Amino acid sequence: MDISIYHKKWIVPAKCGSRYLDKAFGVTEQDNVGFSGISSAKQMDIWRNTILNSPHTKIAAQSHNIFQFWVLPITHIVLRNPLSHLLSALHTDLWGHLDEPIRAIGLVKGNLHLEEILLKYTKDGTGHWSPHLYYNLYMLLQKRPDIKVVPIEGLTELLNESGFELEYVPSEYNFEKAGEPSRGEIINWVKTEYPSIWKRIWERYELDVKWANRITENVGLPKIKKRKRKLI
Repeated sequence: MDISIYHKKWIVPAKCGSRYLDKAFGVTEQDNVGFSGISSAKQMDIWRNTILNSPHTKIAAQSHNIFQFWVLPITHIVLRNPLSHLLSALHTDLWGHLDEPIRAIGLVKGNLHLEEILLKYTKDGTGHWSPHLYYNLYMLLQKRPDIKVVPIEGLTELLNESGFELEYVPSEYNFEKAGEPSRGEIINWVKTEYPSIWKRIWERYELDVKWANRITENVGLPKIKKRKRKLI
């Protein structure tokens, strides 16, 4: 799953306001970083200094490596409700980023491209969702309990407190368009046409929600209520 880090201090997972922050900060390009070959403290120091010296406002990484960012001056993590995150990611992956030939096939079981995307949710996820996001962030917070967790609803306030002002207009970041399937229709299609895959996705979601609740309990945010798979 894609993770954005702004000014070396804000961790923002995909679907948690990165497009809004890109606009606020005037981001036109990013620095992509990885952890291949880092197996010693010396290599980690080299990598950390490379990041700290990067001229880019936005640095992109992968969520399974996020624990390593404890060596950076991270101050905040922006989090979204896990269920909202899952549903938004599915909507984006299954419809928001498709090209026209795939859209022409539509929400039918014979659309193998959509099935291929769904199967990724039962494994390691996609660029927009990871079944291990909250576990990885929980482990980071164990190492760095000083990092503050900010609900996505508080992102504009955090931005303003940091000296940046940009009105948040939801319609500018919404993939839903007139005449196209809504998020609810897409989710219902998945549940109806691929019940076994949906069950596996939900099981992975429920495992990670436990770690999300540990995070919220530790920082004084409301506990995430358990939802039944069929009632979404």
